[in-house]
Amino acid sequence: MKVALDTNILVNFTGIESKDIRNSTFDLLMKIPTENQLIPAQCLGEMYAVLTRKTSMPTKTVQETIFSLADAIDIAESACLDFIEAIKIASAYKLQIWDSLILAVSARSKCGILLSQDMQHGFSCSGVTVVNPYKTPVHPLLREAMDVNH
Repeated sequence: MKVALDTNILVNFTGIESKDIRNSTFDLLMKIPTENQLIPAQCLGEMYAVLTRKTSMPTKTVQETIFSLADAIDIAESACLDFIEAIKIASAYKLQIWDSLILAVSARSKCGILLSQDMQHGFSCSGVTVVNPYKTPVHPLLREAMDVNH
């Protein structure tokens, strides 16, 4: 199952919140086959904004971190039809447009899960279920997405 990664998951991977969350995020991503991971392109821009605004990390380090992720994980660009779908999602569910765009891109990319701390855990839309990977017990879809061979 393909898994989309929201901005907050990517930011957690850098360790700016805590080493424990960074380690937990690293362990989680190691259990999901890389070929099943996806980053909506918008999340890279949001990650840049968060890291340059909330940390003292040099811009060059932020850039290198983001480029490394982009080299390792598939990126899904936003298309015009994604914005149209995002407007429909935002209107129907009273979500922010940017969260709706991430959901729309995830759905178009055939992701079954969007890992996020910011959206409602268990919310489903257009075939995508939002899962907070730090909640226990582990959501059944996330358990399914994790590669048991790791």
